[in-house]
Amino acid sequence: MPATFLRRGGTKLFIGALKDKEVIVMRVDGNTVTEEGRILGDRKQRIRDVRVGPDGYLYVLTDESDGQLLKVSPSPDTAATR
Repeated sequence: MPATFLRRGGTKLFIGALKDKEVIVMRVDGNTVTEEGRILGDRKQRIRDVRVGPDGYLYVLTDESDGQLLKVSPSPDTAATR
């Protein structure tokens, strides 16, 4: 898996994947991954950086000629966006 950045957000890990053009989200319990999801793959943009802000939002920087800073709101319903 071509992960470029790894950030902690509570009990979730957010991994930006340049080649796969998505953010991989893993819910962890201790040393065990209990759930995995993928978000933002529909945007078809390479993910350069992923950070969890102090406001609880996920900030994603894309790496394209028209790169963007995306602010992703947390969702209590799914592991992939919480």
